[in-house]
Amino acid sequence: MPVPSVTAVVDDESWLVELTVRGSWGRPLWLSAYQALHKCLAQHPAGVLLDLRGLDDPGASSAPLWLTAAAQGTRMDPTVRVAASLPADTRLAARLGLPPAQDVLPVFATVQLARSFLASRRPLTSQMRLQLPPDPSAAPGARQVVSEACTGWGMPRLVPRARIVVSELVVNAAEHAGTPIDVLISRRGPDLLHLVVVDGDPALPPMPGGDEPPLDTLLTERGTDSGSSTRRPRPGAPCPPVPERWCGLCCGTLRSSGAAARPGRRGPAGRPGPRRPSATPPPSWP
Repeated sequence: MPVPSVTAVVDDESWLVELTVRGSWGRPLWLSAYQALHKCLAQHPAGVLLDLRGLDDPGASSAPLWLTAAAQGTRMDPTVRVAASLPADTRLAARLGLPPAQDVLPVFATVQLARSFLASRRPLTSQMRLQLPPDPSAAPGARQVVSEACTGWGMPRLVPRARIVVSELVVNAAEHAGTPIDVLISRRGPDLLHLVVVDGDPALPPMPGGDEPPLDTLLTERGTDSGSSTRRPRPGAPCPPVPERWCGLCCGTLRSSGAAARPGRRGPAGRPGPRRPSATPPPSWP
């Protein structure tokens, strides 16, 4: 039986989050899965894939958590679809396959089928992609492109903040990874801009002093190294004391609604938190 674990990986092309849950279902794994799901939905991905093939849940006790997450995703704007992959001959699959559960959370026998389902139902967005060299001097090019994107999409008031945020993220990625940088700029709704910076270093950004931060730290609102969006800044919020190395990120988060660094298939992906889902208390432990 695998050691209980919950891992989240974001695909830097589709922006689907794959959440893998392994081990015997119990309160510790339930709490870890709930916290991970809450953080994933808070970052408003294009979709969430639940890989439950390694989950041991003979009583299907985990079903309420997965259904709660899927229902919450349907209430977000744009909608975040959730799909699951698990063996068809399990009690959990049978429970999730009953109406109305099957309408909220579709279940597939393979991860590939679930991935294809989510990819085909991503919300329509306008998107621009820019490839930059691993050099802080590439930041002006990113600023120019994001300015053109905001203007072309009818969001000129976002230009000042978007320029600052994307500039900081590009510089941080260049200093952290030293690999080619991808910048993705997406329009996710009225006055909602989604900025993503991806580098090619598989390691997550180190904290000052050389200690790598835990995953939970990297998925919080402040994040660590890169990723942000430009909606609903917190006016007048004081900048918390941070080492000089991290002032760029602090500057970006105070001009956006949130930031995070996630493990990606190519390398750490700076992700935004464009809109917080409505507060929903965690389902009680069975």
